[in-house]
Amino acid sequence: VFQWSFSTGGWGAMVADAFQRKCDVLNRGFTGYTSAYNRLILPSLLATDNTPEGSIVAVVILLGSNDSVLYDIDQRGLELEDYTDNLRNIIHQFKQAGVPDKNIILMTPPPICEEMYEKSCLEKGKVLKMNLCSTRTKEFAHACLEVGLSQGVDIEDLHTSMHSSEDWQSLLSDGLHLSAAGNEFVGKQLVRLLHTKLDKLPDILPEWSAIDPNNPENLLGKYNKQ
Repeated sequence: VFQWSFSTGGWGAMVADAFQRKCDVLNRGFTGYTSAYNRLILPSLLATDNTPEGSIVAVVILLGSNDSVLYDIDQRGLELEDYTDNLRNIIHQFKQAGVPDKNIILMTPPPICEEMYEKSCLEKGKVLKMNLCSTRTKEFAHACLEVGLSQGVDIEDLHTSMHSSEDWQSLLSDGLHLSAAGNEFVGKQLVRLLHTKLDKLPDILPEWSAIDPNNPENLLGKYNKQ
């Protein structure tokens, strides 16, 4: 859901477009990863992405779809307690990195459609052992919501907002991942929320019309000294 968000029409690309010249939007989503995996790799990501320290102005965390798979079939599956502990740890790491609580956005995992997922797998010729359960994913979404509330961070409840939409299955491409309509749905909600937090960020570098073409050093020279 996250790794592909920068594909054409993806919700991550929508966010990057909305905040161009204000900040760089980095995609650190890895297909198939769980919160347990992300908890382990986050320190190394922060070591390179948070340079200089405190430069991260906002972060979006979306984990849970892979965590909620059925352990008997897919051993990536986690217990709810482990999932919530991982989320709290990840949030703590971002807080320690200097990200304000109000600018940490925790998104609940989207709903899944088992029927669509089964059909998609069969069409792709995959030998299917159903590792997804909509009820279990809903439980993880609720647990994610509770973590966000207890940690004082902002929450985007995708599971509820998507499931409440008319013809919500159209927001999914294969029962698990987002369709074009789903990406637009998520992108619009997230951009709207981020605008309330980041609109006061200054633009990176002045507009071209403010630069004297005969003496560009007068305005741009100072940036070489920073």
